[in-house]
Amino acid sequence: MSLESPKQEIHFDASALAQTMETEVFRNEGTLQIFESLVNELRDKLSTYDTILSDDASGRLVSLVLRKIINKCRNKDGKTPVHTYFLASGKHYTDTIMPKIKTFLGDKKTDIKNALLVTEYIESGQSIEKLTKIIDELKIPFDIATLSIADSPNNYDTQISSRLYYGEQSIKGIQFWGKRLLTGVQKDQNIDSPHPVKTSAFNPEQISAARRDVKRLADALMPITGKNE
Repeated sequence: MSLESPKQEIHFDASALAQTMETEVFRNEGTLQIFESLVNELRDKLSTYDTILSDDASGRLVSLVLRKIINKCRNKDGKTPVHTYFLASGKHYTDTIMPKIKTFLGDKKTDIKNALLVTEYIESGQSIEKLTKIIDELKIPFDIATLSIADSPNNYDTQISSRLYYGEQSIKGIQFWGKRLLTGVQKDQNIDSPHPVKTSAFNPEQISAARRDVKRLADALMPITGKNE
């Protein structure tokens, strides 16, 4: 939900779709409904985003779903595919990583006209606020998309609330946390990099199954965008 007046939502059969999914996180009907709500909120803006900034690693699967949808929308509008940058940030991260993220984004900013910062869950807002401050300092236009938020949107800093799109006020987005077997990456505070790193808990079969589920969900959500014809 955004802070604007609610739109008339378009629905899909989340129960039927859940039965086709291969991985536990996507077999959850409630999870699929939150994705549905989020895409309903974003649908008028989807093709305007030329860049996804993924608050990795937990936000990776959410980012991949939105990337497929955005790319389909942009293709319908005759636009190039979206750029995607996976960033290793977080409130517990060392202060040495955030300057590296700023340097990385600074090198890319001339190609970024409108970005979507994607995460899976916002609790206190401290983690995502670090990223929003960097992006603001670089003067990159952006919105924030998250599956769920723990608090009322008005209780977050205006840097967050003024550009926030979310699926639901709940803790459900946190179910994407720690899914290394499905993403193949993790944050590592001991590695001085602005990006997540490959995890030792690497399971190619699970990762492939998750990618198939990402595609199924993105395809099922496309009618909501009005660009599925």
